[in-house]
Amino acid sequence: MAATGFTLVGDDGSDLFTYRWHDDAASAVDALTDAFGSAPEESVLEGDGTHFPDYTSYRWGGFELRDMVETEDGKPRAEYVQPSYAVITAERENGVALVAEFNLVIGSSIEEVRALEPDSEFERSDGTVRLFLESERNGFSAPEVVNGEYALAIGAEEDGAVYEIIYLPYSEL
Repeated sequence: MAATGFTLVGDDGSDLFTYRWHDDAASAVDALTDAFGSAPEESVLEGDGTHFPDYTSYRWGGFELRDMVETEDGKPRAEYVQPSYAVITAERENGVALVAEFNLVIGSSIEEVRALEPDSEFERSDGTVRLFLESERNGFSAPEVVNGEYALAIGAEEDGAVYEIIYLPYSEL
């Protein structure tokens, strides 16, 4: 996982497939299906119609790719700050390691994340903690930004382990 997307890496260390957040997800879904050995569970997450489009969720257990649903009369993909994004909730999926930047994985300690000096940290109403790394990465700010970068939103148990890593533009909302 990286600021601009993700790369599937072979056992020999070679790059097998690279996806960028602004790319259409069809080829990524095919590559991930091959890597994970099964088709994803699909669902639709409703957006707000202006800031966030509807997203098709492609979930393979602990890895989820969400890609915007383009509509005939809606805003074009290039006008959204977040055309796609990813959620990691497992250290591995069907034998494939799911590794974020800074070698963060599900199960990393909250202290490991704090040692990276997060840009912000706050306690959530459910008693968990949300930390943000690289918050200057704000996605795709306009059509001229075609290689936007995403921040890391990290969910962790207070004084515990990381349970969720999300790649998306930073927002205080």
